[in-house]
Amino acid sequence: MRGTLCCCRFDYYQLLAYRKSMLFFLLYPALMAFFTGEAMSGVTFVGIMSIMTVGYAFSIEERYHTDRLALPVDRKAKVRGRYLFTVGLIVAISLLGPVEGILLSVLMDQPLDLAAALGLWLATVLAVLILASFQLPVFFKVGYMKGRYVAVIPFMLCCLSVPLLLELLRDEGTRAVLEKTVHQILGNPLFLLAALGVGAILALGVSYRISTRLYSRREL
Repeated sequence: MRGTLCCCRFDYYQLLAYRKSMLFFLLYPALMAFFTGEAMSGVTFVGIMSIMTVGYAFSIEERYHTDRLALPVDRKAKVRGRYLFTVGLIVAISLLGPVEGILLSVLMDQPLDLAAALGLWLATVLAVLILASFQLPVFFKVGYMKGRYVAVIPFMLCCLSVPLLLELLRDEGTRAVLEKTVHQILGNPLFLLAALGVGAILALGVSYRISTRLYSRREL
C-alpha cells in the first residue's frame, strides 16, 4: 500500500507540469452558465471534460522520460498508483461543476435542486470512469503518443451513435419504446446510479488486471 501511495503522489507532482492548463477547468462552469443562462449547466460538461486528464501522467512520462526512473516500487504498485491517481483526479476535476454551479445559482438567484445536481454529477463521473477503464490499458501497453488515437474510439463510437439514434427515432414504434425506457430510467434514478456504480467498479477491476499484465511485459 505504501508503494501505491508513493506512485500516486509521484503522479501528483508530475501533474504540476499541467498546472496552468488545469486552470481552464475552473472556467468551464462559468462559461457554460454564461452561454446557456443555467447555473448548473456545467455539471455534466465539466464531468465529461475530465476524461481529458486520463492521459496526463502518461504524457508527462514520455515527455520527460520519468518512466525510466528507478523508483523503489514494483510495476504492480505503479499501476495501482496510477489508477488511484486517475480516479481521484477525475472526481476532483468533475467536482468543479456542482461546486461552482451552486455558487452561481446563488449569484444568479436561480432555484437549486441539490439532489438532482449531485445525482447528475455522480452519474456523469461513473460514466467517465467506465470510459477511462478502456483508455488506461491502451496507455499502459503502448504509451500516450501511440495510444491516444486508439483511446478516442469510445468518443468516436458515441459520435457515430448519434445519427443512428436519430434514424431510430424516425420510427414511431422504436421511438415509443425508447421514450418509455428513458421515462423508466429517469423515474428511478437510484437504479441508474446503482447500475453505473456496479458497471464502473467491474470495468475498473477488469481494466486494472489487464493493465497490470500488459505493463509487466512492456519494455521501457
